[in-house]
Amino acid sequence: MKRLEQIAQSPRDARLSGLLTNQGSLRKSRVGGWRILFTVDDEKRLLHVVTIERRGQVYQRI
Repeated sequence: MKRLEQIAQSPRDARLSGLLTNQGSLRKSRVGGWRILFTVDDEKRLLHVVTIERRGQVYQRI
């Protein structure tokens, strides 16, 4: 929950997240062995969490 709150405050902070290669605007954030995949809609000021999964599983599903 703490990381989600941090991302909500600053979704493009390079210390918190980065763009996924060849996935458009999909961003990733690492929390231990877990990954949070999300998109940001600046116009509506929305953070859309796509999924939160373990590292080995999350990249197979996108």
